[in-house]
Amino acid sequence: MDLGKSNSIVSEQEIKDLCAQMEEMVAFMNYRIIPSAPLNCSSTTTTKETPKDEEDKVPQSGIDGILQRLADMRRDMSKLKSELAPFRHKYPYEKVLTSSEEREKRLKFRQEYEKMDNKEKARREMEFDVSDFEGYCQGLTSLVEHFEFTTLVSPMHFTHCTPRQMAHHLATYGTTLQIFSFKIANIDLDLRWPLLEWPLKVYGVVAARDNVDRRRNILFLRERGNFQEITQDKPFLSLTGPTRAILAKDPVNLEVQLKLKGPTEPEDRVLITKRCQYSGYHTDNGLYALTLKNCLCTIELSLQQL
Repeated sequence: MDLGKSNSIVSEQEIKDLCAQMEEMVAFMNYRIIPSAPLNCSSTTTTKETPKDEEDKVPQSGIDGILQRLADMRRDMSKLKSELAPFRHKYPYEKVLTSSEEREKRLKFRQEYEKMDNKEKARREMEFDVSDFEGYCQGLTSLVEHFEFTTLVSPMHFTHCTPRQMAHHLATYGTTLQIFSFKIANIDLDLRWPLLEWPLKVYGVVAARDNVDRRRNILFLRERGNFQEITQDKPFLSLTGPTRAILAKDPVNLEVQLKLKGPTEPEDRVLITKRCQYSGYHTDNGLYALTLKNCLCTIELSLQQL
């Protein structure tokens, strides 16, 4: 993008080029710099042969220079975001409210919520989760043709290629995400919600969505007629995926849509409808337990960045 010219239009290609450059920088930071953290002066080199009269011409370097550039970048990114805000694309499902309307709406909801019993509060929460998930699905239509399309990238996509003879732009290496288990850790029996008792007859989908193609990478998928019975002693879903490696590059979306099977299909109940993002959590041994919860249950997803 040539910032030296004065243009009244910023083209789509210019924005895409900038995004590609930013993604390249993010990948460099994630895979080259973060593993070297914390950074200190011993990781930099100084040149003793720089003449005195040229010292003022040498760019600020070392840790101080990096800290200054990071501060400048954060400030510039915040400023750019605010300048781009008026051009933000608005999806059909979004409703823009003024600050006074938003305050009035929240106050009214809070007053109504405090008067509800526990079951009504749970019902409202479940409705909100479903609405939030539907909005998330609609937002994804700008990235994929259909929300439920699954990834077409094979785990053996380049197996046929001759070693070290594959063009560098066709493949890349990076950190991946290993999924170990998906556990229904707890259910709220005190709520006396329909079908919410051990054993649970569970069906639905659990999937990951990474930057490779933004399509669903299925971890668990069962139709109503092929439900899995979950007991308190064996609370783990039988995972059948992922179908390929999950690229652990921000953001990795994790999607959970599970239902409880009743005597008839109209009597089925939603157990949990949630989505979240994996953001490269760092632990001593690399293992991490991602927790999702609603008014009915608590879910634990065990994973590790490799």
